[in-house]
Amino acid sequence: MAPLQRALGLSDMAEQVDRAELLAIAEAAAISAGDLLCNSIVGSREDCRVASGQGIVTTHDLAAEHCIRDFILLHRPIDELIGEELGRVPGQTGVEWIIDPIDGTANYVSGLSHWSVSIATRINGRTEAAVVHIPSVGCTYTALAGGGSWRNGIRLPTQAGCANLRDAVVATGFSSSLDIRVTQLQQLMCVLEVVRDVRCHGAASVELCVVAAGELDAYYESDLRLWDVAAGALVAAEAGIEVAGSPLAGTGTLVAAPPRLADPLHCLVAPPCSISGEHE
Repeated sequence: MAPLQRALGLSDMAEQVDRAELLAIAEAAAISAGDLLCNSIVGSREDCRVASGQGIVTTHDLAAEHCIRDFILLHRPIDELIGEELGRVPGQTGVEWIIDPIDGTANYVSGLSHWSVSIATRINGRTEAAVVHIPSVGCTYTALAGGGSWRNGIRLPTQAGCANLRDAVVATGFSSSLDIRVTQLQQLMCVLEVVRDVRCHGAASVELCVVAAGELDAYYESDLRLWDVAAGALVAAEAGIEVAGSPLAGTGTLVAAPPRLADPLHCLVAPPCSISGEHE
């Protein structure tokens, strides 16, 4: 921490934060935004705009992020905010809120169920609390660092996963960039030669939570951003899933899998990926 920050006592401010309070704020904010989004389901693409890279952004993304920010600032007015749509607002406490108002906007626009409101809280750069709220299926995942992961108030057991990749059902996703999809196709070809099956639901936070719940065996994806994975990564990690990869910093390929599958899957999708047939 910089001398000026130490002089201002920012580290002490962050250390005195009640993490359970942060989680409660995040969960309430996510549910409030989810209610707003469910009452405003997109009936057409008329209110959509296309961002750089051809990713869909809607007026609903913006409204949901405003809703979340307003709620957080009501309770924590000088914390830092980092959102997918509205950017960064500097803070003064060492506490950061990582916000994805709609993870899986293409699904939301199409009326599909796999989208979420994702909020993570970091203290001095370490993720401490997380919420992934999936309104369309009435499901809310929460996690506290060192305190476990929960789905609708029921603690998730530690996930051991299947015995090897050949028995595994693995999730992935695809970029809106055609150039990046070429690399992702190469990764997919490597994975398909080894695993039992592959699924793609179109929302990184949801995929991470589904792995945390043991409904899928593992997940990998490239071209992700911090707000895509910050909350879901903590939910997965607190359920015994190894989450690794530089997407936590905004680049590279993220891999989330139980310990026995993590290294083989990482080797399988790491460039240059190759099909050896020996990924037991």
